[in-house]
Amino acid sequence: MAYYRNVLSLPPSLIEAKPLDGYEVHVRFADGLAADVDLSYLLDFGGVFEPLRDPEFFRKLFIEGPTIAWPNEADIAPETLYDHVQRAEYEKRRALSSWFLAASTLFASRSRISARVLPSLSIRLSSSGLTMPRRAET
Repeated sequence: MAYYRNVLSLPPSLIEAKPLDGYEVHVRFADGLAADVDLSYLLDFGGVFEPLRDPEFFRKLFIEGPTIAWPNEADIAPETLYDHVQRAEYEKRRALSSWFLAASTLFASRSRISARVLPSLSIRLSSSGLTMPRRAET
């Protein structure tokens, strides 16, 4: 799944924005897309974003229309915020996918080792879990 945004469409409505630690904010949109995004890059801008350097002021964020805003009228373009959330979600899925691939590779290698090392137990690891040979019916 590739990261993608239709440039001509407006992002869905922002329905939740909650400050977390530092300059991270948990945001959720009406289409269900949600992520924790790091907005510390805003500190690099001056002007209206200057007061955001104060963590207490940063935490005063609120939802205004389709985006996040602050009491000094600073805000983030809605499409920029949505892009950040899409990117964060995409990176999270990529990381999980890599983790599952590594775990399944490890599981597969342990299955082969277990089948060679523990034949006397009559238990085998398979891709679906532990299996035991069937008993002969008497």
